[in-house]
Amino acid sequence: MTTDSSIDQTAPWDPHLPPYLRGGDPEAFGVRVASVAFEGGESIKLPEVGVTAVVGGNNVGKSTLLKQVKSLLEHGGEQGFPFLVQGIELNRRGTSSDMIAWLGRHGSYQVQNQSAVQFMRHSEAPQNVEMLSNAHDGHYGQHSLAYAYPLLGRFSDAQDRLYWTEPTQRRSDFSAPPTHPVHVLEDDPDALGRIQRHARDIFNQELTLDRLSGSSMLRVGTPGIEAPPVDQVTHEYRNALASLPPLNEQGDGVRNALGILMPLVTPYQIILIDEPEAFLHPPQARFLGQALSEMALEYQVQIILATHDRNLLAGLLDAPETDVSVVLLNRNKNQTQVRQLPAESVRELWEDPALKYTNMLDGLFHRLVVIAENERDCQFYAAALEAAYEDGKANVSPYDVLFVPSSGKAAIARLAGHLKKLGVNVVVSPDLDVLNDQRVIKALVAALGGDWDKIEKVYNAAIGEFVGPRTPRKNRDVLNAIQAVLGAAPDGPFTGESKRAVNAMLSVQSPWTALKDYGTAAFKSGAAAAEQLLQWLDDLGICCVRVGELEGFGREIQRRKGLDWLTDALTAQTHKKAAVQEHVARLVATREPQTTETRAEAGTEDFIPSEQQG
Repeated sequence: MTTDSSIDQTAPWDPHLPPYLRGGDPEAFGVRVASVAFEGGESIKLPEVGVTAVVGGNNVGKSTLLKQVKSLLEHGGEQGFPFLVQGIELNRRGTSSDMIAWLGRHGSYQVQNQSAVQFMRHSEAPQNVEMLSNAHDGHYGQHSLAYAYPLLGRFSDAQDRLYWTEPTQRRSDFSAPPTHPVHVLEDDPDALGRIQRHARDIFNQELTLDRLSGSSMLRVGTPGIEAPPVDQVTHEYRNALASLPPLNEQGDGVRNALGILMPLVTPYQIILIDEPEAFLHPPQARFLGQALSEMALEYQVQIILATHDRNLLAGLLDAPETDVSVVLLNRNKNQTQVRQLPAESVRELWEDPALKYTNMLDGLFHRLVVIAENERDCQFYAAALEAAYEDGKANVSPYDVLFVPSSGKAAIARLAGHLKKLGVNVVVSPDLDVLNDQRVIKALVAALGGDWDKIEKVYNAAIGEFVGPRTPRKNRDVLNAIQAVLGAAPDGPFTGESKRAVNAMLSVQSPWTALKDYGTAAFKSGAAAAEQLLQWLDDLGICCVRVGELEGFGREIQRRKGLDWLTDALTAQTHKKAAVQEHVARLVATREPQTTETRAEAGTEDFIPSEQQG
């Protein structure tokens, strides 16, 4: 066997190739996973250049998805079962000769017996060009890369990442094609600068390319001496360079992140990455996500990754020019449910500050998100759920539920709508007086997937007693009210306390205040309609606080509002009360959101106001 690494021709392997594989155009070649089909009948489409992020809670199948896509790319997927992924479709661009030209640009080759050409990349075994050509033309499966997979695709796990950070053998001839990313960094100053910039962003560390040692490698730090010309290397520079620790001697976090980024400069067509955030602190994971997005676009790579980390996902979205699609997996009774948010929808949502600058993305990694009016409500309900779980009364772990504050009723629908678009299971918990504003409750119904037209009649019947005309007060009534406050000491000073007492007597309390004060007991003539309305809203995932407001669960507590009330309520074990546990049970009930049509199909009749009943 002879090895030919000379590149004094445009394509030095061409004379050794069969005629039909000569003269290809590397720019014309490409292969991507166009779509993935799942066991439940769902399918997703992937950006050809960019990132597909597979997210979800633990044990929902994220890593399994990557491994089965890899198996399909390599073998057609016939190895191992059960299958989460039923099949993939590949989008191939260019001819087999174009593929050979692309491999010649990014890999190395061998010529055996002056005729048989083999291509190889890095640590992978050489592959015969005829077999590579057959793989490209679909002879081993239209949607499998078969023998070409090791040269075109890469599965990045912890072991693979360590490989990329190890020193590699120097090329025997400086003009030989690169066989390792470090060789690419030696040849391409822009690629080296990009890796160095990402190392600074993620770890605040400088990288230096060692061009002098027996092996090609990256070192951490800078020599502190300007690099001399290649033919005038000084003893001082050699010593300074040798004092820098090699990259492969660094911690797992540094090696993991740079071991993910370095193959991108080679590049590959398709890279599968399992848990890229491993060993990284949250800010580092975010910088890594941004680097992955930027480099996927720069080097025209398709990345499919699985992550548990909201910070990495946010970093992916921080690169505004890169297409990022999000695929959410949920597991329900051994059936995986798949939801996808295409790249254009993800970008639109990420432009909303409510998503970008809050913890809402964490909802992608929980079984359920509960949106309440404020942080106090969230803390109280989280404590109640934890108590229920510890007592065996809840089958949902408190760690699987994310409580998100909305800072008021008006924002709940918008937040819930965003999460629903992301495929997240969402429930909302507004105070009962949310019924006061038809626009707010109507928006909530729409955001949770309900049909307001089916609910409006029962809503009007429930609230009718709160919207009737009020009897106006006369001047005499106002005068008597003021005299009742000030008449006891007419010559006394008018203090701030006096002012507050007068204002209290003058206030005209809204009928809706009764809903906060007394909860569902405030309904009189509309009680039956209210019960049906609240049940319908529960089925949609709109679980109103039936005691009126949070503080209604502990009206006996002396301090009536704010964090003081929360502290006293938790100390008094208020969160373990039956009414609280019933409310939390409604919040975490395992159900598919029902619409009023679903209930009607089950035989539930529309509510008929009592005055219309015969």
